[in-house]
Amino acid sequence: MISPAAPFTQGAAGGGGIPTASPEGPPICPHCGYDLKQDRPIERDGIRLHPATHSVWWQGVRMHLSPAQFTLLNSIVKGTPDVMSVGMLAERIGYEGDDPGNNVNVHIARIRRKLIGIPIKAIWRRGYAWRPQEVSCS
Repeated sequence: MISPAAPFTQGAAGGGGIPTASPEGPPICPHCGYDLKQDRPIERDGIRLHPATHSVWWQGVRMHLSPAQFTLLNSIVKGTPDVMSVGMLAERIGYEGDDPGNNVNVHIARIRRKLIGIPIKAIWRRGYAWRPQEVSCS
């Protein structure tokens, strides 16, 4: 696990990615302007996320997610009700390969396998959204 004081880095090529943290604290999200210093625990719709410790509880049970899976889930839950594009999600986990869609889709599939019934909805050709009211029981 990376300590909260560890610096954020730009991508391997030095462009894009998350800006480098200043000594004062974490960066501002380059997409939405969210102040990452304000990353407080989230609790809603049966999920509890603690960004500082990367802890996840789903329906009262603590679950283990990889750092990339946690980042994706946290981004989607915080993005409510907005759709998070696959490209934006790939950038948040630091993916710089040729097929970000496949990479993100695999991580989302693994999250769904671990957190049965999680209300992550795929929005065709747009991305993913947290939509507990739209998830069916089937």
